[in-house]
Amino acid sequence: MLSLFPNAKKHIQTTSFRDTTRRRCSGLRLMSLIPCLVATLGFGVGSAFASVDARVDGAPMSSAVIGVAKNATINGTQIMFDFYLENFGTSYLNGLALTEDLDAVFGAGNYTIVSPPAFIDDPGTITLNANFDGSSDTGIFAAGSGLPVGETAQVRLLVNVTVITDVGLGCGVYSNQVTASAEGGAVSDLSDSGTDPDPNGNGNPTEAGENDPTVFTVAVPIADLSITKTDGVTTGVPGQSVTYTITASNAGPSNVTGAGFNDILPSAITSATWTSFSSGGASGNTASGSGNINEVLNLPAGAS
Repeated sequence: MLSLFPNAKKHIQTTSFRDTTRRRCSGLRLMSLIPCLVATLGFGVGSAFASVDARVDGAPMSSAVIGVAKNATINGTQIMFDFYLENFGTSYLNGLALTEDLDAVFGAGNYTIVSPPAFIDDPGTITLNANFDGSSDTGIFAAGSGLPVGETAQVRLLVNVTVITDVGLGCGVYSNQVTASAEGGAVSDLSDSGTDPDPNGNGNPTEAGENDPTVFTVAVPIADLSITKTDGVTTGVPGQSVTYTITASNAGPSNVTGAGFNDILPSAITSATWTSFSSGGASGNTASGSGNINEVLNLPAGAS
């Protein structure tokens, strides 16, 4: 059996061997041993044996090694996830898979996908799953994906948190880890937090301290909503009309969507018509109408 590992730095051993001609080689230096091995093996594998083992301390013995890291960048309630993959082994990785269960992270119905998975670094051997939704379909890669030796890949996913909850770490605090696998699950790695699957650079991304979950915080939005209503007079005269001005405002700092705005008229008012306008990017208001007012407004910070 002959086993040669690239980038050898330590741990070199030689074993005596023989062939059917009974020629014997032993005590040879590594540089002179290898031609002798090749010549001897040519006489028949069954009648010759040898081994040369060279590897970096801490590096895995397996020829198939996958590493993955995950980074989260927060912008308001939007999270940009970046997944970094690398083939650290000496063989092509078939059946490459990457799963992301967003329901487990945020809770079902508490998020929307703003932008589906897309390549930032495309090795050309991975196909993205067009049906990924983070819930019923959690596979980011489609079947038939793989990764050549030494190749890397980076995939980006943009998610918006619509309902901020406490999943056990505090309100708005989330923890997530993904798994990259290949060869039918025989090779796998839990993601490390950050952009490097193998921070210590020894070629083994599965070591302790290199499989930390990605923890991030989505701040709870804070807004200062107010509403005022005035008719500009202190006394009303029966039978005469009166004009009210109603103003809904958001002093921020966060934007507000879906704010209810209602004005139910008392029975003493027999008829009413109204007009509406907005400023500062506010929306959702109807330009004109009659009777009661029932609106759902979107009020950015500073809008009314």
